[in-house]
Amino acid sequence: MTLDRYLRKEVLANLFGVLTVLLLIFLGNRFVRFLGDALDGDLAQDTILTVLLLKLVSALVVIVPLALYLAVLLGFGRFYRDNEMTAMLASGISPLRMARGLLWLILPIALIIAVLSLELSPWAEEQVERIQDEVQARSELLGISAGRFIQNKAGKGVLYVDRIDDDTATLHNVFVQWRKDGRLATVSARRGYVKNDEAYDARYLVLEQGYRYEGKPGAVDFRIIRFERHNVYLESQPIRASQRGNKALSTSALLQLDSSSASAEFQRRLSMPIATVLLAFLALPLSKVSPRQGRYSRLLLAILVYAVYSNMLTVAQSWLGRDVIPAELGLWWVHFIVLGFVVFLFMQMSGVRLWPEKRVVT
Repeated sequence: MTLDRYLRKEVLANLFGVLTVLLLIFLGNRFVRFLGDALDGDLAQDTILTVLLLKLVSALVVIVPLALYLAVLLGFGRFYRDNEMTAMLASGISPLRMARGLLWLILPIALIIAVLSLELSPWAEEQVERIQDEVQARSELLGISAGRFIQNKAGKGVLYVDRIDDDTATLHNVFVQWRKDGRLATVSARRGYVKNDEAYDARYLVLEQGYRYEGKPGAVDFRIIRFERHNVYLESQPIRASQRGNKALSTSALLQLDSSSASAEFQRRLSMPIATVLLAFLALPLSKVSPRQGRYSRLLLAILVYAVYSNMLTVAQSWLGRDVIPAELGLWWVHFIVLGFVVFLFMQMSGVRLWPEKRVVT
């Protein structure tokens, strides 16, 4: 109907705006964090964009419900500000009728969240875990940066580069030190570069014009070697799959586990589409403002309500994972509390008296 399309159009317009802002905040924050991980050698520079997109898939499970919640709040807040809500209520359009008009927008979004939460988000977390396993197996030079001492994962070697030529990928004033079979080797060179040997699937640090010091100074076998070119083999460890957390397990694999933590994670995934619907309906009565207040006057209260709901789910998941509460109670009690709050607000908005009015006897 015309009214339903009008309501959905207003909410959709706000949804795209809020979603864009939240996505920009998330991407900016994560990108800076991943750059720091790349500098520390915990993440390969060529995988930053891939990991960022995979993390975005997981984050959409939280971002989209919040964006829809705020979109309904802002959209209906404008109706109150412009007195359109007063006109609709005076025309006999009940709040339940408005909620039914939004249902055809809320349910498809909740279905998308269900697919993301149950299927795509665990898959994305698994891909991130695999990338991290590959980074652990790669050479320690992946996190190289100028002017810093870089230590390999095993703690048996250290590398220092004074300057890096970005155009030619040439390393200047290189210092390398490692210990192997009880002997200490130190190499200093004017420049160097990384060479890939595809035939043997190996990588080498090629150093030019430098010295190699091997052994203990003062010992009989201590050696000083001057070289024009020296190859240092960069040992790569085999890729070993790390212990996967519950977030990285598929839903089918999660259901096969008989543990409280697995049950808590499964209920968390189911909670996301349920929370999407409850938050969207909760925003409708929370958006009630007077024309003088403006559409953003309830924003702080709405964010506070969302924070309480989110924290209650987190606490319930923690309790379930630690066997504080039974699996039958799980996270469902939080949803029932919010559902009761939604029903209460809708009844109050519809003018239903929850208790009889006191009469004054004269």
